[in-house]
Amino acid sequence: CAPVNRSSSCSRTMKLVAVTVFVLLTKTSLSLALEGSFRDAQERCFQYLNVHDSRWEEFQDVSSYPADEQAKQLVRCIGLMLRFWDDCEGVNAAVIKTFFQPDCSDQRYLNRTNECLQDIRVQNVAGSETYDVLTVVFETFHCYYHQYGNLVDLPQFIPWTANELLQIEDLCRNILTSSSPQPVDDLGRPPCLSQCFLLQAGFWSASQAVLLDRVHLQYGRGEEQDVFIRKVTNCVDLYRQQHDNSCILADQYMRHCFHHESFINRSTPSQCVAI
Repeated sequence: CAPVNRSSSCSRTMKLVAVTVFVLLTKTSLSLALEGSFRDAQERCFQYLNVHDSRWEEFQDVSSYPADEQAKQLVRCIGLMLRFWDDCEGVNAAVIKTFFQPDCSDQRYLNRTNECLQDIRVQNVAGSETYDVLTVVFETFHCYYHQYGNLVDLPQFIPWTANELLQIEDLCRNILTSSSPQPVDDLGRPPCLSQCFLLQAGFWSASQAVLLDRVHLQYGRGEEQDVFIRKVTNCVDLYRQQHDNSCILADQYMRHCFHHESFINRSTPSQCVAI
């Protein structure tokens, strides 16, 4: 902890390249995993929203963001890029927390943050005539900024969207499929597809270690980190005792430990009542 210091298929595969515009690629040849920092996303959003030069200096200090329309649009843009905000589902607490560091002497930061978020929910009921998504995302961000901890400017892992995960799967399918006949698993997929996917998505290291923090950010929305990681660790250990084939292990992890298919299915776009 640190003391708070406020100053301080081919088409789908092609689309995958586009999502790397504003982020840093991790320094591993096996992974396409994306990382991004708050400042990097902010700079990009300045450009995307065509923020006038006269306001750039004003927006450099997060604590001085005015509660006007452009500032709210800026915060929403940053949230969308770093994947801690979704207009339909609201804030992804697990993700936004990675961009803040609580003060080691502060014992009430979590309670204060939750109280602040609850006040926003009371004042802005999703689906009501008075609900304003820009106001909600702006005030939600400031709950974390003022109550949770110090803004961290180091790049953090950015969860994939469901569509991006499908693009990675397509990429792996293309890599593993050749013109000659190939065996397939019970779902009609090429062998080792899951292993390729986990490596490319950045959830599994070359030494076959599961990167639990990333798995939680991707698949554990709404679950406390320690509870989710303990559950996944127990599942991973169980299958490690049963199999020594890395391709089989990866497949079991995706199906039974990460529940990948369920994540994809529930992430399918639907009508959003919040907008």
